[in-house]
Amino acid sequence: MKRRTLFICLLGVLATLLHPSIQPALAKKGEGQDATKGAAKGAAKAKRDEGGKGGICKLLIGEGMSAMKDGKTNPAMDFFGRAIEKGCKDASMYLEMALYYESTNNLEKALEYYKLAEQYAPKEKQEFKALPEHMGRVLFGLGRYDEAWEELTRAVQQGREGFTLFFLLGSIARMRNDDAGVINYYSKALSIPPPEGTNETEVLTTMLLNLGKSYYNTGNYEGAQAMFQRLLSISPNNEEAKKYLSDIDYQKIRKAINQDMDDKKILEEILKGR
Repeated sequence: MKRRTLFICLLGVLATLLHPSIQPALAKKGEGQDATKGAAKGAAKAKRDEGGKGGICKLLIGEGMSAMKDGKTNPAMDFFGRAIEKGCKDASMYLEMALYYESTNNLEKALEYYKLAEQYAPKEKQEFKALPEHMGRVLFGLGRYDEAWEELTRAVQQGREGFTLFFLLGSIARMRNDDAGVINYYSKALSIPPPEGTNETEVLTTMLLNLGKSYYNTGNYEGAQAMFQRLLSISPNNEEAKKYLSDIDYQKIRKAINQDMDDKKILEEILKGR
């Protein structure tokens, strides 16, 4: 009797489960469980893939950095290229690539990677503090002077200083006929030794000549005279400096006459600049 009752109960359960109104609900429940399991597996796989990617990125970038440190630029750039193909993103890698491209005069590529380095750079790291100066230098080389000015002045605002930085800013100021800017930045550059390998005579001639002109334009004849005389000490045949000095003498004579100075004082004023 008990077996018969149990059998009847089982038939009832089966009938209920097979009822059309119940089957869709069961199907949805199964689908939900499958979806949950699938999502969990997908997340686990993504995590494994990300971990694997992180490992390969660390390896490739590390090898590239090591090769670059040893001066092996071609192998280094090969490692960096493979890292990028793997989707690796690293500010230090981008910075090394930018410096390499700048050293080979591929300025467009250098600018591209300097920008990427800035995008991913941890702001607190000292090695990335010079990025505005780097980008300004490359933009200057590309002839994009307004953009270069923005980056270089940003570098100054962040406390950067150096011969190249001030020289480039002074040069852009000169292009803009900004006498105050020329005096400010070229004077600062003069107080700092230029980088090794710089043609000192050439850059000094450029700065002293243009400083003299800017002082002259602003009516500071003493300042102009000092710059032109210093220029003649390193380039005795500079005709432009000689011409300005003669004109400064003339301006001093006129000034003396206008101030009703006697002949002796006029002569003394002229001789002071000799």
